[in-house]
Amino acid sequence: MHTEREFEVVLHDGRTTEIRGVDGNEEARIAAVLGMASDVDAEARQEMEARGCCAAWGAYADLDGQKQAVGLARYTQSDDERSADIEVRVAGALRGVGLGKLLFETLILNALEHGLDVLVARVTRHSRVAQRLTKVASRVWMSGAGVHVEIPVNSGRRTLKMSTAVPKVRRRVG
Repeated sequence: MHTEREFEVVLHDGRTTEIRGVDGNEEARIAAVLGMASDVDAEARQEMEARGCCAAWGAYADLDGQKQAVGLARYTQSDDERSADIEVRVAGALRGVGLGKLLFETLILNALEHGLDVLVARVTRHSRVAQRLTKVASRVWMSGAGVHVEIPVNSGRRTLKMSTAVPKVRRRVG
């Protein structure tokens, strides 16, 4: 589902980043820039988007005087229609300043709006993200070199409370 939401945030390092919903073609372009594999081509992704089975948000920032794609968050709804596989990627230049967390929170908000109960992320075993997510996970399992983390969207253990250090929204654009 293509979202019309668009906003700017000031990250922990003072840089301003724009986050907005993207369609299948833009998602594929950003994924390529960030080195993300895609198991679905852009046309198939747009068809899924039209059915409300997936969504994606791109993050853009000024780097070297040009606005560039610096992050992507996306989900694809599972066959059970109550859960979704998620993926969040941030360019190296913006890691550690709150952008990944903000993109993750964007996925959670969308999941709540669309009645999803569980988000499933695949992360590397020793990443800081994996360590944080396992604290709120309802289930964790190993697979190959990665860890799958099942995150309840709305539970007594957490509801949109990954951290109090989420960057502040500076200005709503749309």
